[in-house]
Amino acid sequence: MVASNVSRTTITLVGVAWAFGATSSVAQPQDEQALANSSYRRRLEVIDFEDRRLLLGSMLGAGTPVGLIGGVAMYSAVDQVALGVGAGSNLSGLQFASMVTLRPLVAPRPNGAHAFTIMAAWSMGPWFGYAFEYGLGIDQQSVDWTSKRAHWFSFDGGYELVHRRGFWFRTAWGAAWMLNPADAYCLVRETNTRIDCGSHVIRGEAVLLFGFVFGYAVDL
Repeated sequence: MVASNVSRTTITLVGVAWAFGATSSVAQPQDEQALANSSYRRRLEVIDFEDRRLLLGSMLGAGTPVGLIGGVAMYSAVDQVALGVGAGSNLSGLQFASMVTLRPLVAPRPNGAHAFTIMAAWSMGPWFGYAFEYGLGIDQQSVDWTSKRAHWFSFDGGYELVHRRGFWFRTAWGAAWMLNPADAYCLVRETNTRIDCGSHVIRGEAVLLFGFVFGYAVDL
């Protein structure tokens, strides 16, 4: 009698173990398939600028709002508009900037968001440029057109990318105009003294700019 009960108990345990194993073997492939499908769906989902709103990067180039090189932070309120600030340096000193980027053409793709962009910026900082020679013969001196606090308005157009993994890239060409040329003066390099600029004063001419931004787009 005892042996019979032991046999039935053994058979029952073996059956339960077999059923559990069969269920696990069926569930595991299903779970793996579900995970694969989820990953595939994520790869198919398009990415736009609202998915990674905060943009942090380094801007470098010539005539950019932050000078030769600097840092910028942008926030994409919507796909088509981003607001930002920046700080950097040119050969004269620190530059500070505020900027707005418009994206009239946005192309969301699974690999990231692409856009044609237009940026308008205001910037401020010390500046010198437009060197010329003053005087004749041995009295000739090198002179720089200089401003301790030049205010600039810049405008450019270019291409922007935010990759789905966070890489941020922008390149653009444009121009910048000094807003306060009347505050500039002419400075002799050798003696560091001011002189009358005469006919060398620049009034409103555009300065060519081009630049690149490399950075990271944060998923907030």
